Amino acid sequence: MGTLAVAFEQLMADQVNDANASGGLSVYSFGKRLLGRGLSAYQVQSILRQPDHAPLRGTPVGIAWAMEHTQTRDATRALQEGMRLMVLGVDFHQYQRFTQLTPGVSWDYRKPEATPIFAVEPGYAPNREEFDFCRQFVITVALRITEINARAVPPSWR
Repeated sequence: MGTLAVAFEQLMADQVNDANASGGLSVYSFGKRLLGRGLSAYQVQSILRQPDHAPLRGTPVGIAWAMEHTQTRDATRALQEGMRLMVLGVDFHQYQRFTQLTPGVSWDYRKPEATPIFAVEPGYAPNREEFDFCRQFVITVALRITEINARAVPPSWR
């Protein structure tokens, strides 16, 4: 299941980071991709507590700004992902099921090659039907991307 989650993530990343895209962004990007998990509200608050941010240090305004920043970042990430899925014609409810069934993936970059780290809840044990659903979902998305890219022929004058 972790490998399926990584495969889906790679499919989406390849589309967003398409090197053939004009201007460095593909039609699937909807702005630059927000990398990683980003700073937590606590980390943003810690930055605001630094001496050069003395007017905001520990104030309700600083704390509110930190929360607003992280919520805006998280909403932007979710909107970008939703728009990518919509453009690809991926059924959002199937995507939700896929994300519920597969483990969360983060990456360990301390080694020469990034290694996936999977986060699962206690008792995580998907059955064969759930695995088959996730495998078919990734295959369907890959076929959809292939179909769209095959039809994305530039005009004859370019």
